[in-house]
Amino acid sequence: MFKIKALILLIFFPVILMGQFSLSEGNGHWVFGGNIGARFGAITQIDVSPSAAYQFNRFLLAGTGLTYQYYYNGNYTPPFSTHIFGSRVFTQVYPIPQAFGHAEFEMLNIRVRNKDDGREWVPSLLLGGGYNQAMGSGAYASFMILWDVIRSANSPYENPIIRVGFGIRL
Repeated sequence: MFKIKALILLIFFPVILMGQFSLSEGNGHWVFGGNIGARFGAITQIDVSPSAAYQFNRFLLAGTGLTYQYYYNGNYTPPFSTHIFGSRVFTQVYPIPQAFGHAEFEMLNIRVRNKDDGREWVPSLLLGGGYNQAMGSGAYASFMILWDVIRSANSPYENPIIRVGFGIRL
């Protein structure tokens, strides 16, 4: 796991050095983008989560998004895999232009191992922070560290949750 995190940091470190990002940059108040994520090993998880948000002022951004994850756990006999889907609402508060606090409520529909009726809705409350880095006019990459504070027994997350995302202001 540490090797994957180190690789992600090495890939995105040059982006961090490119310049400064300001929430007021870009052409409008709407931001479209999302997050991507992956971990591999005994537990494999692939995440694709598009989002749309509205910037109310230079300090506050709020939005919604969809989530799809593929989850595989080879620690079980037989191995367990599932497709996870759901939705989320989030807000970001910017005390300074590049750094933000992040709060997100997410409901995921998960196939539960060893459960007769199959699937259930699992809530997650993700709290943490992040950093945005400009990548051109209105485009940016983001890096977040989040914690699932509810920690439902069937949550697919392990703390901390590291997300790499992107966005473009329209």
